[in-house]
Amino acid sequence: MLSEREDLAGPHPPHILRDYFPILDKFGNLEEEENLKILVDHVCTFTEKNQVTWLDKHGRDVKFDRERILDVAISTVDILRMVHKDKDIHQKYYLIAIFDEIYNINAIACDKRTWICKSMDNSQFHD
Repeated sequence: MLSEREDLAGPHPPHILRDYFPILDKFGNLEEEENLKILVDHVCTFTEKNQVTWLDKHGRDVKFDRERILDVAISTVDILRMVHKDKDIHQKYYLIAIFDEIYNINAIACDKRTWICKSMDNSQFHD
């Protein structure tokens, strides 16, 4: 029902944070771009293969630009470093940035102004 709003994209959630936070360390040091690329690809594929396919405003499958998502994740963590004066930034912020950009891309593909994630599990990752 939320997806029926003119301004709000609310696709069926693939539960990115719930399923990837527990295994994030298996991707190695995400400061190494190759490891981060692998994580981006896994999360994008996971979302593209969601049990309820995400569709754009024309009814086509939403596909994710992995290079764009990679760039956004790196930029987001770089900004966090600047704001927090080079304090060690936990690798979880890469996953959060990937998650955020995936939902942003979907909102744009659906011609919506903003998005909501309907995964009830996300509250456990709030700090």
